[in-house]
Amino acid sequence: MFNTREYAEGKSKQTLINSLSIFFFILLFISLIQPAYAADEKDVLFINSYHKGQDWGDEISKGIEDFFAEDPSVTLYTEYMDTKNYPSDENYQNLYNLYTYKYKDRDFNVIITSDDNALKFILEQQDTLFPETPVVFCGVNEVSYDFQKIHQDITGVLEYVHIKDTIQEAIEINPKPLKRIYILTDITETGHSNRLLVDSITPEFGNEIEFVHIYDIGMDELLFEASNMPDDSAILYVVFNRDTNGNVFTNREAVSLLSEKSSVPVYSMIDNIVGYGPVGGIVMSPYQHGYLAAEYADEIMKGKNPSEIKIQQDPYSYPLFDYETLSRFGYDFSKLPEDSIILNEPDTIIEISLIQYIAILLIGLCLFIVTVLLIISNRRIKITGELLRTSEERLSMAMQATKDGIWDWNFEKNEYYASPFGLEMLGYTPGEIVFTPELWETMIHPDDKERILASFNQSKKSPGKFIREYRIKTKSGAWKWIRTRGNVTGVKDGSATRIVGTFTDIGETIMYRDALLEANKKLSILSSVTRHDTLNQVTALLGYLEIMGDLYAEDEDVSAFIQKLTRSAEIIQQQINFAKDYEEMGLSKPEWQDVSTVAKRAATTAMDDKIEIIIDIGNVEIFADLMLEKVFFNLFDNSKRHGKNVTKIRVSFKKERDMTGIITVEDNGRGVEPDKKEEIFKKGYGGNSGYGLFLVENILGITNITIKETGTYGKGARFEIIVPETMWHIPADIKDI
Repeated sequence: MFNTREYAEGKSKQTLINSLSIFFFILLFISLIQPAYAADEKDVLFINSYHKGQDWGDEISKGIEDFFAEDPSVTLYTEYMDTKNYPSDENYQNLYNLYTYKYKDRDFNVIITSDDNALKFILEQQDTLFPETPVVFCGVNEVSYDFQKIHQDITGVLEYVHIKDTIQEAIEINPKPLKRIYILTDITETGHSNRLLVDSITPEFGNEIEFVHIYDIGMDELLFEASNMPDDSAILYVVFNRDTNGNVFTNREAVSLLSEKSSVPVYSMIDNIVGYGPVGGIVMSPYQHGYLAAEYADEIMKGKNPSEIKIQQDPYSYPLFDYETLSRFGYDFSKLPEDSIILNEPDTIIEISLIQYIAILLIGLCLFIVTVLLIISNRRIKITGELLRTSEERLSMAMQATKDGIWDWNFEKNEYYASPFGLEMLGYTPGEIVFTPELWETMIHPDDKERILASFNQSKKSPGKFIREYRIKTKSGAWKWIRTRGNVTGVKDGSATRIVGTFTDIGETIMYRDALLEANKKLSILSSVTRHDTLNQVTALLGYLEIMGDLYAEDEDVSAFIQKLTRSAEIIQQQINFAKDYEEMGLSKPEWQDVSTVAKRAATTAMDDKIEIIIDIGNVEIFADLMLEKVFFNLFDNSKRHGKNVTKIRVSFKKERDMTGIITVEDNGRGVEPDKKEEIFKKGYGGNSGYGLFLVENILGITNITIKETGTYGKGARFEIIVPETMWHIPADIKDI
């Protein structure tokens, strides 16, 4: 016998006691420092009586999975017993051995079972297989009245098959008065249980209806019998997952085959098979059944004792019918329950009063809100995460394909982000730097810095978009041309709270553009020298022709030839001057230009005391060639030359629904004849140089801007300059390029 006094007298014995004390202290310490989240991790085992693909069991599984989908602390394990295919005792023993092996080292917080076979298995094996583990069952028709008193660690949801209600509805709505209803079940335990349930109900209908059980039958024989049913009968499909030949069917497969061959209506009581052939009935939802069982399991994991959760029947039911089957058998739709849901119903046009229409809209809105709230609060489906992942994958692939980087500056939360592709563009690996505004400023090329920072600070003052091109230093120290597109999404107290955007490597574009501009400049120099020398010769020719005209003024024949030569020389002179204007197009890159300012400069140049030019265009800017002023000058000059008694020219702007911008230049002259509206833009048309409107169209076309004449002949000319959405803005929208 252990004597503490004798141990205290020996030094070695004292050492043993001290060692044991230290050992137990270490164990206690380790248990206290375990991660806090370990206690929150929960394991749930779901045992499905059937196989994957059996539609009833799959819907229950989905309800359970959806409930736990948004709780990362729950790990759901699912086992399929496959008792439809293997109902033998040997299968149960094999399952027992399998679960013993798989889960010998795992303690589950709760076990959920679906249908009778899984519950029966747990009741027989729980003490040795999962001792003291709470159980929630579902998919079971009935248990004994004292079940929960005997099994205090088990609760659950009883399925309520609406046999009585569906029989009553069938009697009331069937197109032909019913004298006989065939009750279809199978040879499984579920089928037997349902037959007992039916037998307890049918006496309530007296002798008016004859009820006939069909269950010990093969599928082929069943289909033959169903095709020859008397007109005054109907079939009530309860369950038929296994025939006498050992063939296994899902509910959808069985009811589809049956409904296709049956000469009479087939009624059903499960929502997920309506639409596969049966008329419908008062249905229950296996999905909601599983979802409710998962709610019970969640309450247990939160500390509630299973005995405190009373076993109850699933309360979820509603009348559901298939329009196509109803129409096929000639049902009177007015006899259906008022709250019926009808699948596959075609759209109909109903004449209703305004008050009824408004009432329907309000009711529909309320129903919509209630439905949304129910979906959010009860279904908790796992769609958002999947969509987000899909969206991120698509965005990532798109960014990789376009070689664009993403940046996001959230000033309120002090969060700064640059995408991996963006960092790689600058030579950095993901996570190597934090792309803050302060770091960005140090990376801008000195020659671009003042311009970029000034426009950026202006952009931050109001919501809107901006585009910039500038050079930025990479990790290696090299300079890279990039185009940045940004969107100021929020402003508070005059400063941006968040800016999101992209940046693109435009090094090759800049290189090609610079090479093209340089080539244009060289060609311009050559053209300028050639044009200058040619104009000198033409001027000299005109001078000699003028002298000859004076010398031969009295000779009519010679004077006529001299006048023709003079006109030809003047045309050559005009064409050379036009070539100078045409050459200047595209010589410099397009820029954002204030339309009002440009139009006013052109009006000053084209000033005429007899014509009032009104410019009412606001602060709109367009992205156009630097010869934009020439466009307005030529349009004003065209009104002056061809308008005949023009006294007023108006320039205005409007925005179309598709965000296209329309700049209108209109006068009060005679206008343009209908058959000349397109001709006037062709080279050489008109009585002057013939190049005015041709030049206008080409200058605008450099940045994909078009022009057309839309006026009414006799009331004045009206030119509409059509600016694409990306080629115009008000400075609050895009501040710089």
